[in-house]
Amino acid sequence: MMERTNNFLVWLKGVWNFILMDLLEFLRSPAQIIGTLMAPIIMITSFGIGTSIPTSVGMNPGLNVNSYFEFVAPGIMLIGIMFGTTMGIGNSILLDKRKRITEDVITSSMPYSAFIISRYLSMLLKSLLQFLVILITAMLFFKLRVENIAMLLVAASAAVIFFTGVGVWLAAFTDEITFAGLSNLLLIPLFYFSGIFFPIENFGALGNVVQYLPSSMQLSILRYSIIGIRPDNLLLVFTLTILLSILMIVLPGHALKSSIKK
Repeated sequence: MMERTNNFLVWLKGVWNFILMDLLEFLRSPAQIIGTLMAPIIMITSFGIGTSIPTSVGMNPGLNVNSYFEFVAPGIMLIGIMFGTTMGIGNSILLDKRKRITEDVITSSMPYSAFIISRYLSMLLKSLLQFLVILITAMLFFKLRVENIAMLLVAASAAVIFFTGVGVWLAAFTDEITFAGLSNLLLIPLFYFSGIFFPIENFGALGNVVQYLPSSMQLSILRYSIIGIRPDNLLLVFTLTILLSILMIVLPGHALKSSIKK
């Protein structure tokens, strides 16, 4: 029993050290901080100014929104998570590979799980900071309402974890040259077909398929949390979103470990 407790404390200390190292590296880079915080502020501000108008043509008249901005704001938040998280963790893992940090972790006594969990947790902290900056800006300056803050944080965290997994998986089998291209190849279709700028119902029969894209389900929960648009299959969407997030910790982590050993 005592040995298990000591092993857990060693593991926990390893997680903390890796998180601290990553966050310190982040804080030492003013350009990275500015890019992380200013890009979403600029995006939400431009949409807030340009779309705080009565609900536009093409919107489902049954939707409970006062302006197009209310509808699109959760999608803007998801865009920040999708691209910022995938690119951020991917580049971090690629840098770890180039510095042979990942190889050192595999050959050291430090558990590999401590390394991979720390990468997810540090990315979660940074991405939620960005998310909260967007949310607070929208609430303060464009009167965005939030119906369920607890559900909102769960949905945002699930999206961050999922796209962190995407970034880890892509970085496991690519290099600095191919990573960005493959990331865009995957993320851009999700960007256009998730219902960010218009309701999924506008896709017609295709909407029955794309509503179950991971990003579509994440966006549905974000919209429900913020403006109260409840999807018909909320329980199914929520369950699938959580399960996919868990899978995107386990599978990419295993993929990265396998690629290092080769």
